[in-house]
Amino acid sequence: IKRIDYSYLKSSPTHVLLDDTYVSSATATITYSSSLITDTYEEYILTGSGIQMSNSAGGNININYSQDNGSNYENNSGDYVKALLINQAGASNNTCITRNGNDTAVTITGPAYDFGGGISYGGANFVARFHNLRNLDTGSGMRRHCTFVSSFQDQGSSDGVQVFITGSVIFKGFNGEVNNIKISCSNSNTIAEGEFRLYGVL
Repeated sequence: IKRIDYSYLKSSPTHVLLDDTYVSSATATITYSSSLITDTYEEYILTGSGIQMSNSAGGNININYSQDNGSNYENNSGDYVKALLINQAGASNNTCITRNGNDTAVTITGPAYDFGGGISYGGANFVARFHNLRNLDTGSGMRRHCTFVSSFQDQGSSDGVQVFITGSVIFKGFNGEVNNIKISCSNSNTIAEGEFRLYGVL
């Protein structure tokens, strides 16, 4: 029997935890600056768990990008182009629809059904993967993608109707390297609770 040294078998980590933020009170934005978004990693993964809104108004979770470390964020219609498949589960008549076209952000929740409703509603969860934010090509924003999946409770229903989204968003309106990511809520809502983790992918 031939022995193989363990050093050849053990796996090296490919996902490096860069930041772990837990929100426990009203928070308007969470940002990841150029100290985290660097040329070290080709891809980044952002996860959100148990996210709840602060007040009863509907408010969706959005992600925007900056090329100047947060001095300005790309938030115009046409800066992002979405292609999403959305399923509403738990209702008597389940629906499956698509959403595409221009957007002002990567909308993690709500392109068809609003999230929010305050802390009495079920939490939102997501996994987003960012491709080619930095150093592979600066000639075209359309080579920078975000693919994600999310699940959340429909804000318009208090009986546990769940929404599931899978899709991709292309960065269309700008060409420079992204060095800052911001999470925020629409409709002036804030995040009441939730945990966010940012990983670099080697």
